[in-house]
Amino acid sequence: MSLQNYALAAATGPAPVRHPNNSQSSSSQPSNPQSQSQPSQQSQQSQQSQQSQQSQQSQQSQMPPPPLPARFLNRSAISKAKKRKPDPPEVIEARYARLGVIPPPKLTNQLRFKLFIERINRRQWSYLSNVVNPTLLFNGEKMTLYELTLLLKSQYLEPMRIAEMVGGRVFPNPPERDIKRFESDPLMARVVVTGADGGETARHLFVDFEDGKISGVWEMQEEVPRRRKRDMRKKFKTVGLPTRRRELEEGKVEDLEDWYREYIGVINSGAEAMREFLGAYCRESGVKRNGILLPIERYIGLMADVQEAVEGLTFEVTNVVADEERQMVAARIEFVGTPVKMYMGAAPTGDEVEWAEHVFYWLDAGKIAEVISIVDWEAYREGLGQ
Repeated sequence: MSLQNYALAAATGPAPVRHPNNSQSSSSQPSNPQSQSQPSQQSQQSQQSQQSQQSQQSQQSQMPPPPLPARFLNRSAISKAKKRKPDPPEVIEARYARLGVIPPPKLTNQLRFKLFIERINRRQWSYLSNVVNPTLLFNGEKMTLYELTLLLKSQYLEPMRIAEMVGGRVFPNPPERDIKRFESDPLMARVVVTGADGGETARHLFVDFEDGKISGVWEMQEEVPRRRKRDMRKKFKTVGLPTRRRELEEGKVEDLEDWYREYIGVINSGAEAMREFLGAYCRESGVKRNGILLPIERYIGLMADVQEAVEGLTFEVTNVVADEERQMVAARIEFVGTPVKMYMGAAPTGDEVEWAEHVFYWLDAGKIAEVISIVDWEAYREGLGQ
């Protein structure tokens, strides 16, 4: 330290010691009364502003919400009015064709039956619940889906293909995916079974639906002729479907179900009524039944023969489906009567017998041209204990 600084320090005395707390308190104290009044005024103003904001918020919360503009009052009705109507099927199909895209399959009962057959062929038993109800009727017997699966595993061993279907074409079913509006819309299918030896037999299945799934199946299997059973060298081939028919619009029948019931009514009236009136329902050149062309007289004779052999025989149409566009009818007919003569290899016993038939009809110019039928003659013989 220099002499001058030392003299100056001695004259002024030691510097005061400041404590940290004292320094803070001293520094926080205002130097004049005006500085003391300013913070108190600011705090009062802030409290008043907070109180006013709180009162405004409370008043706003108590006030009802402001009314919505008119354009928002009926938004649902406006959206429904502006909702685009679905395009007709023709427009949708044309759009797919223009884009070169394969359209999705139509949700019909025919599609459900195709999936049913596909699941059996692929042995995909766990997927049957997608197309079959938990309980159903199979040949008139109530069973569960589990019991049906066991039956299919044991009896449906060979691959199957669907040759023909009638009915089950309602689309969409159900409309707008509302299961409450589902239509039963049954169908009849002809299924061809290919055996291990390459031979073919057919099954006719009448299928009913409920709640979008199969609820009933009535099955009938083709019986191989005895002469073909004896000759094992020849593979049995089932009858093929009709390939050529004339213009369907000529003499087209509009209400095929009523027309068909009238046809069965003529048959139930007996041989004389058939000879007189059945020509109005059958093609003049004859009817091809199961691949064999029969003159009308011989076609009538087939039904007259069974009426003569079975006393009190009646043809009851229990199920019928029709396709006016393709002029086709498919039906399940149940027979009841008492055999009095030897017929189909069974002797009469005096007992009443019940059996059935699943049959397809193809019309040509408004008249029956071809018939493919499977009759359950096994049930007929079993009814007589033979």
